[in-house]
This record gives sequence, structure tokens and C-alpha cells, in this order.
Amino acid sequence: MHHCLSIPEIVHLICSECDSLSDLAALARTCRTFSEPAQDGLWYEIGNLIPLIKCMPEDLWKSPEGITLDEEAQIVFQRPVVSTDWPRFVIQAQRVRALGSDDSPELGHVDFQMLTSAASGLSLFPNLKKFIWVEPNDRIPFILPFLGPSLTDITLSGGEPSLARLQLTAFTTFCMKCPNLTVIRIEDSAFNDIQNGISVLSAAICQLHKLETAILGDITTDAYRHLAMLPTLKSLRLLLEIDPPIPLPLLSDSPAFSALETFQINSGRLLHGAWMLNTSSCSLRALQVDYWERTAESDWRIFFSTVLQRCSMSALTAFQVRSNEDPVSINHAAFLARPPLELEHIEPLLAFHNLHSLVIQPIEGFDLDDASLEQLAKALPCLEALMLGVFTSIIHLAKRPRVTLSSLRTLARYCPDLRHIGLHLDACIPCAAETTSSTRHTSLGYLVLGKSPIEDDVMVASFLSEIFPNLKGILVVGPRSDGEVSYENKWNAVTTLLKEYVARYNSEGGDEL
Repeated sequence: MHHCLSIPEIVHLICSECDSLSDLAALARTCRTFSEPAQDGLWYEIGNLIPLIKCMPEDLWKSPEGITLDEEAQIVFQRPVVSTDWPRFVIQAQRVRALGSDDSPELGHVDFQMLTSAASGLSLFPNLKKFIWVEPNDRIPFILPFLGPSLTDITLSGGEPSLARLQLTAFTTFCMKCPNLTVIRIEDSAFNDIQNGISVLSAAICQLHKLETAILGDITTDAYRHLAMLPTLKSLRLLLEIDPPIPLPLLSDSPAFSALETFQINSGRLLHGAWMLNTSSCSLRALQVDYWERTAESDWRIFFSTVLQRCSMSALTAFQVRSNEDPVSINHAAFLARPPLELEHIEPLLAFHNLHSLVIQPIEGFDLDDASLEQLAKALPCLEALMLGVFTSIIHLAKRPRVTLSSLRTLARYCPDLRHIGLHLDACIPCAAETTSSTRHTSLGYLVLGKSPIEDDVMVASFLSEIFPNLKGILVVGPRSDGEVSYENKWNAVTTLLKEYVARYNSEGGDEL
């Protein structure tokens, strides 16, 4: 054996370069030098407990009839788990650093209880760093043997609200067992249906002092204050079912959310996002607000004004607002009376010259014209993604779009890095490409279109191929009336023609795409 292989760092580096589990398994069987490092790689991340249970004696478990072992599906125990069943399980579990993420069937409730009860007092995963728990809520009380001080990243996603109360005691305990958590995700609103559920969870959150990323449901004012004062918190997402615990007074002499870079809020009202911004002194890089209640025009003005006042113009690079209002509950006549957004509503955002992504999806849609798009393009030259009302205009727009093909040429001229554009577009008005070195745009890959009338597919395809030679696809989204189905067919024809034009352009010695 070459003397280089006596250096552990080189052996570990070789194992880390393996692309598949089969390669690692082969290395593990090669010799003693590779056995341990290769097994560490094999067991570093597992989707569920099945591989470990199969390390236990074969007379302990079986696969139900009709399910093969190769499927690694649900397993049942044939007898109680005893101390002599654990050695191989424990040895390999020590290698595991990430557990979870596999949705395949694993253990039934009784068998899960049997396994974890037998493990009482054992630290099954002493080196576990990342844990994803997607088991039904009735199994949360059995979570403790999997936890320890090495854990830094945990995700909890449960099931029926009626069973969520079983989580509360276990949740409080696991926060004490995992003081080094930096990432916590609780994607389960079932706690809101339990008396004192929010309070118990919030109290547990207040025990965590090293959080860097948090995805949480409804929390108390104390928990919100605790998060605001954490000097480590960089990313926060709140999934709120009730009104947030705001407005809050000044929290302390220290700036709130001093390290926060990404803030997301899913709530009923758009203004909840504004209220949360008013409690912070954050230099956000990314802001996302999702809401589901009807929004008044005045709310939009307050929201965008707050963003301008509270967010750093130089730091903010990604901005997204999206309506999740249920279209079934909307009265059509009342909807038509709701004014769409215009450039004046979002004009405060034009001060954020470093924006790379601008996504605004109000259910009312937008009423923009070519002059509006030109003003936006000149103000935001760093844009890589621009989506304006293309996904959430559920009910047919009453007006024909006023944005024309000319705006695409404008965006190509002033936003050279754009990769995705989403608009409602009137492609019936002819527009010469007038391509020059400054207007030929090689970055754009996809064009997403809402209600976008089109007549001459050949003209449009020629125009797009001249300006966007690397355009890979055109996606037409949203419901259409019978008369609008032909739009989609013509846009599909444009996509086909684009490929032909680009191929011809290349064969005739055009610039390399």
C-alpha cells in the first residue's frame, strides 16, 4: 500500500470524492484503511431508521407481506427489543450526522413506541447535527432519544391538530437537550388549536440563544422580543394564523434584528409585514410577504412607504409580495371595482437600485404601460428576475394590457442581467427589433406571460429571436376564456419558431450565442 494512504486526511478526501453509496460500500470492503472512513460516508446521512433497524438481529423485525426488503418500506417488530439487539445499531448511529427527509413508510405507532422505549437512557445519535421529523404528531413524545447537544438543525412537521397537544412537553424538553440549535423549523399550525400551545412553544423558543434561522408559527410578544434581540439571527420566517404580537414598543437600547438578512411573513393582512418592519432596524437583503385577505389601495401605499423608510436602499436585493386570496370567495363584480396597482403605488421601490429580484403578485393585477416599464428599467439596472402580476390575476383582466413588445426591448437595453421576465403583454402591436450591441440580450432564459394577446406569431418570434437569442422557453399562465386559448397556441408556435430562427442565425455565422 502506498505510504500516502497512511495519512488519514488523504483517505478521508478520497472517500469524500465518491459520488455514490455503492462506491463507498466498495471502498469500505477494500481494506481496513478505508473501512472506517468509507462507513462514515455511507452513514453520514440517512432518510429514515430502516437501514439502522436492519442492522439489528433478523429475528427482531420483518417486512409486512407484499413489501420487499429492497423497497425499505414499513417494518414491524416480531418481539420486544432487548439490550443485546442494540450494539450494531449504536455503532452505525454514531456515524450519522443527518437523519430524516424520507417520506417512505417506516414504523407503525406501536413499533415506534417499542423502539424508543427500549432506547430509554441511550443517546442513539450522539453526533447528529441535522434532524428532520416528518412523523405524525402522536410520535413526538418518542423524539427525545434522538436528540443531544450536537444537534444544530431541526425541522418539525406534524399532522392532525387533535394530536398536537402530545408535543408540548416533549418540545419544551428538547429545547433544553439541544442548546446549540442554530436552525429551527416548525411547520405545523396545529399548536394554535391547543390551549396554551402557543405560550408553551414560545417559552421554549426563548431558551434558544444561538439561532441563525427560524421558521415559526404564531408566537407571543416575549418570544418575538427574544428573537429580535438575538445577535445571530439571520433568517426569520413567520407563518401566522392570528394577528402578530405587534405593534411592539422599543425593545431595548440594542437594535432589533441587528443581523437579520432575510425576512418572510405569511399572514392575513399585507400591513402585518409593514408592522413587523416597524419593530426592527434591519438591513435586509431579502423581504417576502404573503397575505390572503383583501387589501385596500391605502394599505399598498402604507406598505411600500414603510419598506422605503425601514429597509436599506443599498442592502435590499430581493423583494417579493404575493396574494394568496381565495378566488372562489371573490365576487366578480366587486373584484372589477378594485383598482389594479400602477407604477405610482410601487414607485418607492425604484429607490432600491441594487434589487436583483422584484416579484409583486397582487390578485388585482397591474395596469402599466411602456413608459412605466421604461422608468422601472432605468431605476433598477441590476434586475435578474422581474415578475409583475403574472401569476395572481385569477379573474380575467377587464382591460387589455398596455405593455407592448417595445417594453421588452427597453428591458433588454437597461437591465442586461435579466434572466426571467413575467408580464401581461399586448403583442399585437408591431415593433421593430432594432438590434444593436446594446439591445441584444443574451441573459434572458424564460418569458412568463399572463393575458397576452398575439396575432402575428411570425413577427413576434422574429422580434424575440433578434433581441433574446438565448430565450429557452415561453410559459403562458393563468385561466383563459375560449377566445384566449388561441393566444396560448400562438405563443407555442412562437416558441417553435424561435428555435428555428436561432438555429438559422447560428448556421449563417451570427455571433456565438
